[in-house]
Amino acid sequence: MHKFKIIKRGTAPASDRDNIIFSRRFLMVTKQLKLIVVVSCFISIAVLAGCGSQSQSTGSIIATERAGNLTVSFSNPKGRFSEGDNDFTVEFKDGGGKPVDAGAITINFDMPAMGSMAHMHSGAKLMTTDKPGVYRGTVNLDMNGSWEVSVIYKGAAGEGKGNFSIIAK
Repeated sequence: MHKFKIIKRGTAPASDRDNIIFSRRFLMVTKQLKLIVVVSCFISIAVLAGCGSQSQSTGSIIATERAGNLTVSFSNPKGRFSEGDNDFTVEFKDGGGKPVDAGAITINFDMPAMGSMAHMHSGAKLMTTDKPGVYRGTVNLDMNGSWEVSVIYKGAAGEGKGNFSIIAK
């Protein structure tokens, strides 16, 4: 059990003043260390999350089909396309499931004419990524509903064509 004695300010013996100063400095250093540890943890989590995003899945698979001798998969974080701008990932794999560079790629989204509504067409814009066989794309769909997606590729992996049906919701 500690005993504390109350003393008037400025009247404490030198040894007590030294202990008080040491205690205050110790508390200040302890608070600074806690702050450093907390900030370091947040930075570590942010760095790990950023690094992991490149190696993790590209989102939920929307559709997978054969196109020539390759398998083509569309995915995005929402797991679906919807009216308006859509970001997506398209991945090309060979028969063994290994990603392959598909070369020149064209992806078109078409909605056939229905009644008085005219045919709609949207071409996807694609960019390569640092991973072979994985491309990032954007497309603007005019409305929700059933869309036919055509994929055409020509490159070192050969050439092929495939058709998908997707529903934008």
